[in-house]
Amino acid sequence: MMCGIGGHIGEGYSFESLKTKFDQLIHRGPDQQTFFSNGRCSVFSYRLSIVDLNFGGQPFTSRDEDVVAIYNGEIYNYEELREQLHHHGYKVSSRSDGAIIPGLFQIFGPDFVKKIHGMFSIAIWVQSSRKLFLYRDYFGIKPLYFSALKPGFAFSSEILPLMEFNGNGKNLDKGQVFNFFELGRTQLPHTFYEGIKQVPPGSYVVYEQEIDHIKLVQYWKPKLGESLEHENKSNSRKLFSLIEESVFQSLMGDVDIGVLLSGGLDSSIIAMLAAKKSKYRLRTFTLVYESDSIGKSSDRDLAQLIASKIDSEHLEILVSHRDFQEHFHKIIGLLGEPFAGVTSMYFAAKAISQYNKVVLTGDGSDELFGSYFFHRLGSALDYQTKYDDLNKFDLLIDRDLYTDLLKARDEIQRRKLVDRCLDHSIIDSIKLQNLDFAREKIDYDFASYLNPIHTMEFASESSALKQSLAIDFFDRLPNEILYYSDRLSMAWSVEVRPPFLQKQIVDFAFGLSHSTLMRQGDIKSLLKESFANILPREILNRKKEGFVLPLHEWFQGPLNSWMNEILADSEIKKHGIFEIERVRSLKEKVNTGDYRVSKILHRLISFQIWWSQQFE
Repeated sequence: MMCGIGGHIGEGYSFESLKTKFDQLIHRGPDQQTFFSNGRCSVFSYRLSIVDLNFGGQPFTSRDEDVVAIYNGEIYNYEELREQLHHHGYKVSSRSDGAIIPGLFQIFGPDFVKKIHGMFSIAIWVQSSRKLFLYRDYFGIKPLYFSALKPGFAFSSEILPLMEFNGNGKNLDKGQVFNFFELGRTQLPHTFYEGIKQVPPGSYVVYEQEIDHIKLVQYWKPKLGESLEHENKSNSRKLFSLIEESVFQSLMGDVDIGVLLSGGLDSSIIAMLAAKKSKYRLRTFTLVYESDSIGKSSDRDLAQLIASKIDSEHLEILVSHRDFQEHFHKIIGLLGEPFAGVTSMYFAAKAISQYNKVVLTGDGSDELFGSYFFHRLGSALDYQTKYDDLNKFDLLIDRDLYTDLLKARDEIQRRKLVDRCLDHSIIDSIKLQNLDFAREKIDYDFASYLNPIHTMEFASESSALKQSLAIDFFDRLPNEILYYSDRLSMAWSVEVRPPFLQKQIVDFAFGLSHSTLMRQGDIKSLLKESFANILPREILNRKKEGFVLPLHEWFQGPLNSWMNEILADSEIKKHGIFEIERVRSLKEKVNTGDYRVSKILHRLISFQIWWSQQFE
């Protein structure tokens, strides 16, 4: 049951004013809008009907009406959990997966969430104790924001409704402004606004209205160590079975389900498995571009290869610079904060929404099995690879830098060395002004770089590859990949399901050694081995390519005047945060062929549009 949820605990707002605020979530659930309000608590649900289409409306209440629940997501093992409730004498008549939540809470207590397999954000109001519980799934697939109003409390699936409480939309978190320019994203549990936070993945928040108190509880703690029991010849069969089961579970629902197919390894695996079990002829979607000069023609060719093999109804989605120019302002307005990630999902979902409510993706595979530059570097370091053999790992780096990397104590130091050598610092490029921290770079240690709710000593992990995977899994994945996947797809009322992000798969992958995950520079070695019998050789041998738009090419050509207009001196002067000369220099360098310049300009454009929308 995909939807948007929101609510307010306390006084000071009429029901009508609250409804106006939370109605900004209607794009997440246009099929049905419902609410509960008793004077102390008001909750709102905006439903996208996928399971139990004619019924299944929210909120869900316990038999004694003490527990009121609303939720966003999918519970894949809900039939098994319904049976557990029946054994305890608690019968649930509705076929909706969310209908089991009040009973689970009453019988198993606040930690009932550990029994759930799926993706979710859940809000539970207990009337007798006047306590609110907010749950977020293990990995942060589904979003959940909250704001402490002092007194009172509000929560929402997205930022926009919360920006209207207590002036939240005007109070910036300067540290996250810094993070946005340096990392391209904010970091959990923060947002761009001081008064709005996120429930971290694998955690829940308890708000006690009686004493106006908030408590954060971590219900899942990952284990990164290698497990010898996983290290055997049955690894590939085990992984195949886990992924196959997850894909089959992800086909749950009373609507037909599609696959976003890039022609890469991950989405091809999903498509091949989904076609075996889908109740309907599978529909597949591929993004294509006007020009093949960006090197993405293989997306089209290999996606067509897989589509032909599984006999899917295959549709190509053409994206041009005109689409980006027309919609980018809308995207920033929808998110409520600057966004410099990949916007491809927005255009994909726009087209998919005409055919499907649900689409499967390969999100999470890169961060579990190894793919990015730092993963390949980590693998090379684990094998103590000689510099002259780095081509096997698809690495082009300076010999002196590699010598320093071999001596580095942990992944954070390695990433700092690479940034320093390649002059990657965006903060130095634009010279932020008028921010308290502007002259000093934050010196992240290994723990603070990651989601702070996780307190494991990652640095003690001996493998450089597994340290690198940990950073990307707990930072980049929830703060960037899953962030844009959810917000940009739900803008068009499309639910994205990532089968790789099932707890059983994650636990299994975390227990594997670096040599099993990546063998001598061969990325995703075990994943390829597991599916070698069903995938074409062209897919198995394809190099990793990102799900990205050709912004560098567009900024040099058709979007150059648009870029210069947004970053004009007169616009930059309005807030005085950037040095104008630095911005001018960057605009002049866009034609040099340095892709880093376009990355910086993308963040500047995003920030500038957001600033104009928010403060002018």
